[in-house]
Amino acid sequence: MQIKTKLLINSIIFILSMCSMLLLTNFSSSALHDEALVVDDINAIKYDIAQLRRNEKDFAARKEMRYTEKFEQQMQAVQEDIQHLVIDLKNIGLELSEPTELTNILGEYNKHFQGIVQIEQKIGLDEKQGLYGQFRRDIHGIEDSIKQQDSVLLTLVLQLRRNEKDFLLRLDK
Repeated sequence: MQIKTKLLINSIIFILSMCSMLLLTNFSSSALHDEALVVDDINAIKYDIAQLRRNEKDFAARKEMRYTEKFEQQMQAVQEDIQHLVIDLKNIGLELSEPTELTNILGEYNKHFQGIVQIEQKIGLDEKQGLYGQFRRDIHGIEDSIKQQDSVLLTLVLQLRRNEKDFLLRLDK
């Protein structure tokens, strides 16, 4: 065999090995990219769940309906992120039951939060709404009717109101 033929064979083998290395590198890079997408999806879900808890706590502390709207928006965002996670998991060849379980748990969480919102609305989000508002209007009517008739009875009603506020605001039994 001539040196020229040997060099040509070596060159062809070298080119083929370089092409196979390029394909292997490309495949590895693609797999790493898909796995990075899964990690990004999981981090997005963690962030969304933390935001859900934040909106829940803000509603509980401030009794403002804007936090329920934020909660609903965040719930939709976390559901979308879970769907992206399922798609990305399928792309890397995994089908897990955990995303479905998480969706079910979040549905229960949303249901319980909405129940709390309804109860808080019924009680009254501020002193003029709900049962608080009705109670306030009723007692103001009683005070107005008593003012004109009996000062001792008015004193007792005002003492009752003071005890009521101590209980409602300070939870002092």
